[in-house]
Amino acid sequence: MVDLIDALSHPEVSEWLEVLSNCKSGSGRSPRREPEPALRRPFGEVADAVLQVLQEADTELSYIEIYRAVNDQLRGDVSKSSVKNALVRARSGSHPPLIRVSPGRYVALPKNTNARVLG
Repeated sequence: MVDLIDALSHPEVSEWLEVLSNCKSGSGRSPRREPEPALRRPFGEVADAVLQVLQEADTELSYIEIYRAVNDQLRGDVSKSSVKNALVRARSGSHPPLIRVSPGRYVALPKNTNARVLG
């Protein structure tokens, strides 16, 4: 096997073959790599940003407008699913801080509103 590794012209393949040959035989596992660090935001950061964007707007906003504003506000890549989930969670409950006025369009309710969502 050493002759085969030395004869290869691709150093990356040679290194991988050497790693594989040093693994315990029969384990059936590939060598473990270090996990990527998780790029998670603090709990509630996206939800708070969504509410702030809607409260500062003087009109209803589309989902994509909210997404772009949140992305700008948090200065980074925010996943679209995080914004969608924040919108869904925020409009649930008996006194939601925002409502969906039509598919994909949202507006914040005034803070002093005691509106109750029916249905």
